Amino acid sequence: MGTPHSLHECLDEWVDTKQPLTSINTEIKYGMPQASGVLPFCIVENTVFYLLGKESYRKGFYEYGTWCDFGGSITKKAMGEFDPALVTAAQELLEESIGTCAKDNSNLKDVCSYIQNNLYMVITSFFGKKIPYRMYVVRIPFSNIPEEFQIRHRIATRFRFPPGNSTTLANSNKYLVIQREKLREKQPHLFTKAGRTKRHFLEKDSLQWVSSDVLQQCLDNGRQNSPLNIKLRSEFAQTLVKEDVLRKLNLIIKADTSKRVPPPPGFDEGDLIKK
Repeated sequence: MGTPHSLHECLDEWVDTKQPLTSINTEIKYGMPQASGVLPFCIVENTVFYLLGKESYRKGFYEYGTWCDFGGSITKKAMGEFDPALVTAAQELLEESIGTCAKDNSNLKDVCSYIQNNLYMVITSFFGKKIPYRMYVVRIPFSNIPEEFQIRHRIATRFRFPPGNSTTLANSNKYLVIQREKLREKQPHLFTKAGRTKRHFLEKDSLQWVSSDVLQQCLDNGRQNSPLNIKLRSEFAQTLVKEDVLRKLNLIIKADTSKRVPPPPGFDEGDLIKK
């Protein structure tokens, strides 16, 4: 990976969150990004853990089963002080995590603000089909996001298809219908008016906290011998290596030990897992 960067060079990548995010004018250097996403992380007992999602199967998509951040093509418009890349990243995080990274019935503007206020790095990647890709590396508290995701995902998948398929059977099960309505109250945008789950909410089929050591082993060992059977999405892995993300983030954290991260919008301290 070449000569290690100095701490001063590393801090050049650090965003001063006291300033509006629009002051980060990366478009001048790289051009407007075509896609964006969020790489959430937390710190537990001085260890950095990254929240990754596993890509679900989609026809013609050959990276299914691999793990990566939460992102997609920029389709959103600017929202006040938040540029389209940030709005899209916030939307993708909400959708691909089925809302488990924010409050129920969450306000997109609140999530944008949370990303802005807890942002540690902004990465510009040129790997993949839609480039530049802007990755926001954001700190969140450690909580039971993977477990809650699996609960929501099981219900959402039962109502994925239109009537005449498995949804007919699901609709005949009163327990499933009750669970769907409870989930619809929490995430009203997850379902169509007919009660079907929107496809883009099921682009991930599992979430997992991965320690920085395990993630580094994945990068060192490649896709064939990854620990915990984790295979990283190719452009995600290339970005982490090229931009030296794990090491830079560790340096930033050490230089900013006083920063306390508030719970995501809608979460109370009691909702978080203590270790």
